[in-house]
Amino acid sequence: MQYPGYWAFTDGSYRNGTTTWGVAIVRNDREIDVLNGRLEDAGDVFGRDLDAVLASGSHQIGGEVAAVYRAVQWCVRNGVADVTIAHDLKGLPLWAQGKWKANVPATRALRRDAPHWPVRIRWVKIKAHRGNRFNEKADSLAKDALGEPSADSGKDAVRDLQAVKAEAFREILRRHGLGVEPVTVHDIYARVRLVDLPGMVDIYNTKKRSWRNPYLHGFRDRALQRDVERLWQEFVAAES
Repeated sequence: MQYPGYWAFTDGSYRNGTTTWGVAIVRNDREIDVLNGRLEDAGDVFGRDLDAVLASGSHQIGGEVAAVYRAVQWCVRNGVADVTIAHDLKGLPLWAQGKWKANVPATRALRRDAPHWPVRIRWVKIKAHRGNRFNEKADSLAKDALGEPSADSGKDAVRDLQAVKAEAFREILRRHGLGVEPVTVHDIYARVRLVDLPGMVDIYNTKKRSWRNPYLHGFRDRALQRDVERLWQEFVAAES
């Protein structure tokens, strides 16, 4: 296994005055979530420092730093205590650990906040644009937030819809007291897996199978399966 445990592949991008970020979350070699956005919408990350970050002219660095914050936020939301952050900007761990002087608002915020994060981070530097599929995905996500189509944007749009529906349904199951693993995203479906009692919900978005018609399997408790089916129908009705 190349990437055991939880990994967050982070990247930033910049074009024509707009800075963006992208994160690919990986667990045990499988991509399980994707995140992206624009720096201008990161007020919850930088707080009162956001205006200074935007005005600093640090461009892509701000996006790289925002991606790290978003990865940590994802870990906190999902109860992940340890994560490896894979990045292609050498300075990220050095600013976070106070080993480099922080000269711009984004890196000063990172140096200030990182020691207090409730997540243990292992930093791994990887080479950009060398064919690492998860680094390329983070780069693609950042570019998508700029509005630049990537070569796989059509496939990514399909996978992202599956993942969005799966994440929303996972949250419904959690609110009903069911234990569920983080969503895993595969080539043609996204999976919601129950952990206390076995059962899986695979959500497709293909020509042959709409996301409204998931594949439920692996349930030993038929009453639980019926409950999950009922919750799914309520979810579909609310989404329609």
